[in-house]
Amino acid sequence: MSKSKQFVGIDVSKKTFDVAIIKFNSDLLEENFSNSTRGINQFLKWLNKNDVSSEECLIGLERTGIYSELLTRNLQSKSFKTWVVMPYTLQRSMGLQRGKSDRIDAKRIAEYIRRYEDRAVLEQEENNHLVKIKKLLTLRNQLIKASSGFKKHLQELKLFDNESYKLVKNIMESSIDKIKKNLKKLENKIEKLYKEDEEINKKMRLGLSVVGVGKITMLHILTATNLFKNCSNAKQLACYSGVVPFEYSSGTSVNKKSRVHFMANKKIKSLLHLCAMSSINHDPELKKYYERKVEEGKPKMLVLNNVKNKLIHRVYSVIKREQPYLKKVV
Repeated sequence: MSKSKQFVGIDVSKKTFDVAIIKFNSDLLEENFSNSTRGINQFLKWLNKNDVSSEECLIGLERTGIYSELLTRNLQSKSFKTWVVMPYTLQRSMGLQRGKSDRIDAKRIAEYIRRYEDRAVLEQEENNHLVKIKKLLTLRNQLIKASSGFKKHLQELKLFDNESYKLVKNIMESSIDKIKKNLKKLENKIEKLYKEDEEINKKMRLGLSVVGVGKITMLHILTATNLFKNCSNAKQLACYSGVVPFEYSSGTSVNKKSRVHFMANKKIKSLLHLCAMSSINHDPELKKYYERKVEEGKPKMLVLNNVKNKLIHRVYSVIKREQPYLKKVV
């Protein structure tokens, strides 16, 4: 990526976003806009008025979920180089800071992207079908969480408050049944969407050729990596998926067990656990590996984590080679 001459930091909130521009040959410019289509159009005109061009500019903003989606899509449509930075990364890079406001944060983001431009990971435009699938997967997770909450509450009432249990039993069971039916409709809609898109469908077929990997797991991996466009190697994907333990030691006083980083994608990590359990039952090679390591005295959870790592590497390999996984004969 060529060196930029203008750096734009944006702090996005629900209703507004603050902007700070740092140029090499001028003072700091700051402004506030509404987080709406109208506000974004005003922002783009303001950039043009201040001679900020897509060719010479790098824009940085924090990842704030749905609040930043509209702005990010508009910037991509105008060919602006956009770097969406994790909030935790920004906080750790700035050291001790006094004071906080949206205006100050926008300036700090602009300073961060100017300082670390060589580390920039530009946001890739997402496939339209993939965006829809991601939203439906989020809804699916919410429905599953709600259903689990109802079931747990019902079980607790039965144990500790039988009178209340009888009072709400039919209503809660009806709600759980309704969620179950909606989940089925949702999963059918998701499947229809990915089968309509040639690229997603191809990557799904490749990923599902890996024994143990299911549809929902593969969809979460594809949406998290933007169809593997934001993933440069298998180890990077394994770290993101929470299956790579890191050493924690210092001198003679700090010597903790190796463990995965807390910033891993917890959803993919939990889904991979189910995949690993399935693979050691249906893949002879992984079953033999699991049994051998357990017999050697390795903790079962450690061996399962190794199986997850193997699965992630297999998925990455079949996607990059564009060839389905061939099960080895053991």
